[in-house]
Amino acid sequence: MDEPEPVWKLYERHAELWTQRRQPGVTMEQAWLDRFVHHLEPGAAVLDLGCGHGQPIAAKFLEDGFDLWGVDRAPTLIEEARKNLPDGSWHVADLSSFDLGRTFGGIIMWHSLFHLTGPEQREVFPRLAAHAEAGAPLLFTAGPAAGSAPGEFGGEALAHHSLDPDEYAQLLARVGFTVLDYRERDPECGNATVWLARYGDRDGA
Repeated sequence: MDEPEPVWKLYERHAELWTQRRQPGVTMEQAWLDRFVHHLEPGAAVLDLGCGHGQPIAAKFLEDGFDLWGVDRAPTLIEEARKNLPDGSWHVADLSSFDLGRTFGGIIMWHSLFHLTGPEQREVFPRLAAHAEAGAPLLFTAGPAAGSAPGEFGGEALAHHSLDPDEYAQLLARVGFTVLDYRERDPECGNATVWLARYGDRDGA
């Protein structure tokens, strides 16, 4: 049986369409980004996993004076980010196997974790902990229940995957994150299911 095509290849084929749809200007994500920023030190290094071409979220962090590092597997999207947002640090890497060799004051995975399969998602959480400074906030979106849901982009099928919320909570706790907030199908954020957590404490405990 043939292996399914990696999701990044679909985004690589439709990079131009993605950049057209994700334009500058944070809108419905703003309230959650504000909660995330509340836990950041001024000018902190922020890791954006699944950053695409950097719009609108990574660009917002750069605009607000943060040291933004973006990771995405689609080379064309990263090249677009480098061209248009040269103050950021942009890296082509897989979200389930990235290793940047440093820690960050905050980590965000907005609408990107669900592109990984369940087993791949489980591999992500130890990597998040390995890249988090003490006290670093983590903001990510996921599905509201375990399973896969069909989707579409550029006229091609695009599945979205999720673990059970209880398993996400267990994975976070296992690697040292404390859940600060969880909202299932937030009606003020396009019905996104959102998690906000924090890694350890600032004193390293």
